[in-house]
Amino acid sequence: MFSMLVVEETSTGHWMPEKTGSKLQMVGAGRQLPVDRCNTNDPEYVYCLLSNGDSYKGIYRSINGGTSFTEMSTAPNIMSWGCNGGSGGQAWYDLDVAVDPNNKDVVFAGGVNCFKSVDGGVSWDISSHWWGDCSVPAVHADLHILEYNPINDRLYAGNDGGIYYTENGGNSWPEITSGLPISQVYKIGQCKINKNKLMDTMTMARQPIMDPAL
Repeated sequence: MFSMLVVEETSTGHWMPEKTGSKLQMVGAGRQLPVDRCNTNDPEYVYCLLSNGDSYKGIYRSINGGTSFTEMSTAPNIMSWGCNGGSGGQAWYDLDVAVDPNNKDVVFAGGVNCFKSVDGGVSWDISSHWWGDCSVPAVHADLHILEYNPINDRLYAGNDGGIYYTENGGNSWPEITSGLPISQVYKIGQCKINKNKLMDTMTMARQPIMDPAL
């Protein structure tokens, strides 16, 4: 059974334990606050990923179940589009963190791309890139969820393009949703001169034209 510590941000910027429950992404003061803990061997280790709205603000670690937190790093900007960080990002939209259940120092986090740390968040290396640059596997952009499977310790990544996983520490990321019609429609338009023709805009940049006569 998984257990997670939920934290809250006070007006003075401190982190305080509130309750236990399942994994939570909490929004407060304009920032998203994904939290994850090492479940198997070191359940008192808790990580909290903090953004500046669009960019990386830092990752914080607790070794006492959330009673206190220590800042582990504030750079590079792992929310950016670049191989080694950069400026900007879209952490307001895509942001998550996951801790290896068998190793308290192995952390995956990201937004557009996925980054890996093997020293508790002190340093970061890119693990996947949104179109396959940086000599790492291509994994679709806009990372929304990172979750370990408690049965086989695979790490799953959910994004705007589907679901990927790694079972070798991020060296490879096979996609397991190829061919499924799971794109999200967020805009639709109708032809002004032919009422039977529609165009929609989806995630994954698809813009199919639908004609009932075809």
